[in-house]
Parts: sequence; structure tokens; C-alpha cells
Amino acid sequence: LIRGVWRFYVVLNFHLATAKYVFLNDNFQPMAYMNFSKETKIVQLWHGVGAFKRFGLSTETISLNRMCTEKGNQRLTHLIVSCPQVIGHYAEAFGVDPSVIFPDGVPVTDYYFDEERKAKGQARFFEKYPELMGKKILLYTPTFRKTLKENLELLDHFDYKEVKKQLGEEWAILIRLHPQVHEALTIDPAYAYDMTEYDDVKDLYLVSNTLVNDYSSTMVE
Repeated sequence: LIRGVWRFYVVLNFHLATAKYVFLNDNFQPMAYMNFSKETKIVQLWHGVGAFKRFGLSTETISLNRMCTEKGNQRLTHLIVSCPQVIGHYAEAFGVDPSVIFPDGVPVTDYYFDEERKAKGQARFFEKYPELMGKKILLYTPTFRKTLKENLELLDHFDYKEVKKQLGEEWAILIRLHPQVHEALTIDPAYAYDMTEYDDVKDLYLVSNTLVNDYSSTMVE
């Protein structure tokens, strides 16, 4: 326990403070209280593609969270986005000047242009779930909602048990819940596979024949 605390609060912070490059995929509120070297490049890669919903400061209503997020984002030197058309949305969502936003394409999508990596991803999935080889696969990937009540109703809006009955044994249903709601919902393994803990969601995209989605940027990938 002591070693873990020391590593988290001292060692990792030392490396963060002395790093030449810092890469993020989400807002990191502690940056509001950090001072970096002028030479340090802090690159926000974000974890979604495009701008299909309101996010970041565009939805933050808790004043302390908003203050920490906005202040921390002033440390950003680069914010990488998918295309010029979304620059304004990201400037609003992160509270940054458009001059630090670079529409160079989101690195995560490079994966889909690498045939070798894609083949390995598919092979990795079927090695873990050999019983799904040869089946048609439907993937359901809802994002989280604002309230617990809404999150608990996510599976009510997609009756996967009835879908499985209608599709039959030819199909398999995979459900990838958002980590923020996973523990609150239970998926019946007799009807669907819970893939929330699967380590690389890109593999799931590659093996699926059909995607059922909402406003998540999953649809872009």
C-alpha cells in the first residue's frame, strides 16, 4: 500500500513534471494545479472521433469541475482533431484557443488502414472466443447518460433477449457498455456476451457484421 501511494503521488508526478511530451486521451483536472516546463509538449488526443454530441465544457455543470478542466486545458499545446470542420466545437468543449487545435486526423483511426494489425485483432478475438467463429455478430455499444436512472434503462431500449430470439443461433450478440455504467447493469450470458472488459474495442468492430449504436463516436470507427 505504501509503495503504491509513493509511486502514484511522487514517482509518477515526478515523471509527469519532467516529461518532454505528455499525451492525454481525456481531460485531466489535476493539470489545473501543475506547472510544466515551457519546453514540454502536452498533446490531447481525446478518445472520440468527430463531434457528434456535446462534450467537455459544453456539458459540464459542476462549477469546480468546470474550473479545473478549463484551467488545466490552458496547459495544452496541441489538441488533435479529425478535420477542420470540428475545430470550433473542440475549442468550445476544451476552452482553448483554436490556434492549438490541429486537424491532422485522429491517430486511433490509423489502425483501420493497417491490414496486418487488423488481421491480428480478428485472430486475437476468435482465439479467445472460438465458439463465435463462423457466426454473424451484432455489436451493441451504447454510451452513458447523465443520470443513473437513464443509465439503468439503457438495456431496456435494446431488448437483446428478444433480438437474440428473433435472429436465432446463426447470430451472436456482443454488448459493450460504457465503463461508467458497467457495474450497474447485468447482461444475461444466455443471450449475449458482455464485452465491456474486452481489452481492445477495435477488435470488436472488426469482427462485427452489424453495429447498433447511439450518438457515440463509435459509429465513425
